[in-house]
Amino acid sequence: MILPNLLEGNGKIEKYKILKDKNHLINYGFFPEYPSIGPLHIAASIQNPSNMEYLNAKVVITINGPNLNEKNSAKKSLNSKVFYEYNTVLKNTGIHDIKITIESQIGKTEILEKIDVKKSTNILNSFIIFITFLFIFIPILIFIRKYIKLQEIKNEN
Repeated sequence: MILPNLLEGNGKIEKYKILKDKNHLINYGFFPEYPSIGPLHIAASIQNPSNMEYLNAKVVITINGPNLNEKNSAKKSLNSKVFYEYNTVLKNTGIHDIKITIESQIGKTEILEKIDVKKSTNILNSFIIFITFLFIFIPILIFIRKYIKLQEIKNEN
């Protein structure tokens, strides 16, 4: 079994937050932006605030929430070596505390975020069910219509 935090993220983070302190300039974000039960993708880039050089760092993600307690290292992105990524699956609604700890040769920085995980409406699943329903029942309805027309023709003769 492949664990979610070992998979490469396929989320598209559209809105990054910026944190700048004496040690680091950090761009970080979540996908989905408004988390619901299901996959959560976290990405961050770390720069030296004085010369804007991207840094190699140790990035640890800690998530605490209802029936969830995770602490794992983020991995460098396969798509962009300046980003660190972490993937997990949120199974319960409620407030989750996320701590992103960054350690580099310059120093240590911690980011604390709270996310409110909601129950998802999952529109995609509803759409797939609707399309499947159409593909099954439209041919059946066409067949029934042709069958009724054939019966009408037979009854006329």
